[in-house]
Amino acid sequence: MTESMTGGMTSDDDTDMAALPTVYMVGEEDADGWRVGGAEPVRLAVALGVAGLLPQMAAVLATVLGLDWLNAPAMALVYGALILSFLGGSWWGIALTRAEGRWRSILLLLGIGASLIGFCVQGLAGASPMRALLVVLGAAILSSWLVDRVLVREGMIGRWWGRLRLVLSIGLGGLTILTGVLAG
Repeated sequence: MTESMTGGMTSDDDTDMAALPTVYMVGEEDADGWRVGGAEPVRLAVALGVAGLLPQMAAVLATVLGLDWLNAPAMALVYGALILSFLGGSWWGIALTRAEGRWRSILLLLGIGASLIGFCVQGLAGASPMRALLVVLGAAILSSWLVDRVLVREGMIGRWWGRLRLVLSIGLGGLTILTGVLAG
């Protein structure tokens, strides 16, 4: 008899329970010889990540051009909060598949924290100056790279991903702040 993940006891010869997958570190080969996480960039991830800057670029452009009917600052706030929450979700995934002990707890807390920051700036949109909300949100996006930097250092994500996240954090965080400054 062994203890199951839910705390109950199961028979060692239970064949109806699927075996838990083995978790491999970035760069390790799995049982089939595939490199997990890859040391090389995933081209589609890079392309989609860079394309993810386009909505914030459009918000900056709409603000500069005075296209008030687009409500670019509100669009920038929604998009930035959405991406920050997405980052929190990715940290959860990494925590549950690549982290152990203290790092797992830290990543789970940071993941929910990112989502809560996004939620709070959205909730304050009617009661606070848009400029301040966009600057706070942009700063949170900029600082999100610090989490990814630790993930690279600890071997939980590949170096290429860390470099991509640096570029995207600076890009999206900077564009979010710029939209706030321009919107005044």
